[in-house]
Amino acid sequence: LLDGDPEPALEQLRDALARHRDNEDARGEAWTLYYLGQALEEDGDTVEAVRELERARTMFSRMRDVYGLACARHHSGRVTRDQRAAQTGNLRNSGFARQLLMDARADFRRIG
Repeated sequence: LLDGDPEPALEQLRDALARHRDNEDARGEAWTLYYLGQALEEDGDTVEAVRELERARTMFSRMRDVYGLACARHHSGRVTRDQRAAQTGNLRNSGFARQLLMDARADFRRIG
């Protein structure tokens, strides 16, 4: 992913996701979904990226992982904002994205 080619990362992340599920490792699954969302965004699939980031956000929320939740909120909010900006030509058009970003900022401040 860091080399600019998301395809190998996507394949490895999907394999890791299956292994985390097989081992009932919810935290590993949530972090893998988070990184999968980043890789999908890098690959240009922002719709699927948001879907995976939202799944990660839900999992982090359920397990009360405040840092993971803040990371997932921040990245999901940013990708959602960028999607709306591409559709409308205006960064200010998504209240949902703005709320995610504000919640993430509050989470990061709270945990230091």
